[in-house]
Amino acid sequence: MNKYFVGFELPEEHRLGLVKCQDLVRETFHPGTRVLPPDEFHVTSLFLGKCPRQAAEDLCNSLAWGFGSIYFRFNSTATFEGAKGPHALVLKLHDLYGNAEMMHRVLRHAAIAHPEIKMDGKRWPYNPHITLAKCEGPPDDALLVGSERINTLMPHHVQRHEFHCDHLTLFEKVDGGKAYEPYRMLQLR
Repeated sequence: MNKYFVGFELPEEHRLGLVKCQDLVRETFHPGTRVLPPDEFHVTSLFLGKCPRQAAEDLCNSLAWGFGSIYFRFNSTATFEGAKGPHALVLKLHDLYGNAEMMHRVLRHAAIAHPEIKMDGKRWPYNPHITLAKCEGPPDDALLVGSERINTLMPHHVQRHEFHCDHLTLFEKVDGGKAYEPYRMLQLR
């Protein structure tokens, strides 16, 4: 069974600055830390995990018409911490009008109610972000240094940029695949 999440793609005009930030710090990371390519930059609205494709599509179809555009602003880079240390370098986003969090809540309630989508286990609170690098092995303290370095030397790339998303995207990772790919895009109205 394939894995899915619902989210938004980052507009092309904002990707180059983030790649420059990654280039500034990529050599400091451990070999087990993967720097995401720009075509994988996205904002997750809700991770669905393994479920039938039709169930994931049904969820998206029922919600795309209920929301207008979603507006975000870049805040700064940060790290996500696990029990043993930092495991991801992220660009934190501000949900300008609260629509992204509202969409997350509606999606979550619809997914919980859907009999074929299993929303078991611990789910983190909604925290809009774009992942720039993540550990595929042990935690990497170099992510902390990288975040501080980007925020200090390249704040113009990671602060105050605003963008809007007018399409909801269903991302799919085929069983045995390495990355999520956009599967279906629906216009928000």
